[in-house]
Amino acid sequence: MSDAQQERSSRADASLLGHNAFMGSATLSVADSTFCVHVLCWPIVPVAWRSMTQAWESIGGWRNELDSIAKATSPSWIAECAAQLGSPFRGTTAEESTIAAILTRTPMSVAISVLDGAQAAETVQRDGLLHCLSSYDSYVRVPGRQSCRTLVARCGVGTADQEWSDAFDRSRRRLPDLEWLQSMELRNWTDPVEPLPLEAAHVIATSIARYRADGDMANPIVEAVRSKLAHPLELLDRPLKKRR
Repeated sequence: MSDAQQERSSRADASLLGHNAFMGSATLSVADSTFCVHVLCWPIVPVAWRSMTQAWESIGGWRNELDSIAKATSPSWIAECAAQLGSPFRGTTAEESTIAAILTRTPMSVAISVLDGAQAAETVQRDGLLHCLSSYDSYVRVPGRQSCRTLVARCGVGTADQEWSDAFDRSRRRLPDLEWLQSMELRNWTDPVEPLPLEAAHVIATSIARYRADGDMANPIVEAVRSKLAHPLELLDRPLKKRR
């Protein structure tokens, strides 16, 4: 293994230590409104995120050098929201189906918030996070389940860092009786190389937004997510339409 590969492996392992949950989001204009999706992903077994990393590496994820990860390697929508996860495919037709297969094999659960409307971005962010954390609480309440210690979110540009912190603090105030939430830490991820589960959360969110915009479009990632849902989602409950 090259030094660059070893460095990537070490950084990935460091980012996945602990029992972490990952937050993804996507915004898409649909008709005359804005459609916002927030996705919370968490492991249901301790080795879940390592399993995802190993599956990704098995299809060639380790081939790219660290200095190329932050650059888009294909014009696909996956590369635009998750440069590292999509890097082995470079826009090939197998991209979505292969990532869907990785998600299917990863032992994880997903909570999803879907919001339509013209609310302020910070309001949508707060409501989306609160909804996902409330759904996660239903999972944590089952005896024998361990709550995640850290919530990892992508830190964008400008005030995104503070907006996630504000949304997280608001959720704590709204749900003061949840001991696991009061002890959970928020990490705004700023490094150019993101944990694969963080990228996966954004891919899932974008897939659902794309499904909302065009339910007739083939969407293998949405199909993979159906079996991971921690709670019913009306958008995904509707009968499948004939694919083009």
